[in-house]
Amino acid sequence: DHPCVSSGAPIALGWRFNQYDGIPLDEYEIARGFTREKEHFRIPRDTRVKILLEQTDVTLRELKDAELRTADARENMRKSIKALRRPGSQALEEIKETARRQFGCIARRRNIC
Repeated sequence: DHPCVSSGAPIALGWRFNQYDGIPLDEYEIARGFTREKEHFRIPRDTRVKILLEQTDVTLRELKDAELRTADARENMRKSIKALRRPGSQALEEIKETARRQFGCIARRRNIC
């Protein structure tokens, strides 16, 4: 899953596929048509929701959870980018992240979280 969707849950490619006989490369190149712009590959939120609910075993609750996780990941990515743009901020972010991890390890060992 990729957090760069503008809203809603992302769609990930799965491992299931249909095997087809190959075609010669020249034949493919002739038949494939024009190259699409990246905007044509975007799937609107409503369409993604419909695909996920109708073509998978995803429940509405799981979909909402995925939307929340994606929003959190997107926000964390936004904060990271913003922090990297400030002079000297990278060292401070690394110190904060190290402290957070160390506290998490201590808390898990003592079962206080």
